[in-house]
Amino acid sequence: MTDEKVENERKEADSRAYSLKSMLTPVQGLDWRMLMMLNPQGGDSRNTIAMAFQELASNAQKIGELNISPDLLRTLMGTTPSKN
Repeated sequence: MTDEKVENERKEADSRAYSLKSMLTPVQGLDWRMLMMLNPQGGDSRNTIAMAFQELASNAQKIGELNISPDLLRTLMGTTPSKN
């Protein structure tokens, strides 16, 4: 009886491992940032924007000039301007 139980558990573990491998294989070579962008729950747009600015910063030596207006930032962040 014990041998049968062990064998069944091994088969179940093998099945779970195969299933997990089948799901992970297509995304195995993707960069983690791309995986974050493909989040099925939609993710947080602020995190996506932050990652985009991080990418810009890491490639700053390749950028001649970059202008980002406060209006663009407000639009990206989904905020409205405060009235002082």
